[in-house]
Amino acid sequence: MSIEKIREYFKSVGIEGRIKEFSESSAIELTIAELERYSGYLAWVDVCKPREV
Repeated sequence: MSIEKIREYFKSVGIEGRIKEFSESSAIELTIAELERYSGYLAWVDVCKPREV
């Protein structure tokens, strides 16, 4: 979806002031240990394991 369509939708519902645009992307580099610590994860999930039915 383009930012123009999002702007149109937000304007139609009266919340156009809520769009925040940034000229640069925001990203940080984390180790696995840091990701676990900061995210508060409960457990890792194996997404490659076939689901048992």
